[in-house]
Amino acid sequence: MVVHVTGGSEDPEDTSAAAAVFTNNREVTPFEFTKEWRNDSDEVVNSWRENVAITVLVQRKIGPNGASENVGTYTITKITDGFSIVASDGAPTLTNTVGTFTFKMEGLPKEGTIGASSGQYIYYATEPDPVPDYKEASYSNPSGTEGSVIWTPSDKFAVNGGKIINRPVESYELPNTGGPGTSLIYLLGIALIVLAGGGYMLKTKKLLIAGSKNGHGRKGGDPMG
Repeated sequence: MVVHVTGGSEDPEDTSAAAAVFTNNREVTPFEFTKEWRNDSDEVVNSWRENVAITVLVQRKIGPNGASENVGTYTITKITDGFSIVASDGAPTLTNTVGTFTFKMEGLPKEGTIGASSGQYIYYATEPDPVPDYKEASYSNPSGTEGSVIWTPSDKFAVNGGKIINRPVESYELPNTGGPGTSLIYLLGIALIVLAGGGYMLKTKKLLIAGSKNGHGRKGGDPMG
């Protein structure tokens, strides 16, 4: 982007501020990331539950070990006809590519200064807050480098073109009512009851037989004698 500001006299010897011409050759760059939902089988799910919101923090830094600064925080909520995107004060506009889960910023400064460091900015996004029923977010980035930063699978952020991935928390689901699981439980329970009852009856029968034999072996008299 080149910006010219002119004014004042056309006299070449006029050195006043009003006659100055300023040129700003600041380069700009886009930044985008994609949200990806997965199921228990780690397969990509092409749906986003309505009214489910995520918080995305976009930051930038210079160099792999340089200090970082915030660009903006965004609350992204799925609604019936697209997405509601609420940005923090002063944050650049974040837009959604219709029909996708990709979000993009335009016109960001490509270079600048953070603290004592100057150079090319590295923009990246994270999901700092957990999403209910999902694990902590993981990230996937395109191979290669940007500036002096090399991306690795263990990175805890999504660079330009990267993905923020959510996987569900594992949970044990009881079998559906009336399904094979409950039927099996019922059968096992009945079998245990039958076995327990049969054992009790067999024991009782043995005791009766033993008592009968003892009674026939006596020849009258006092049973206590």
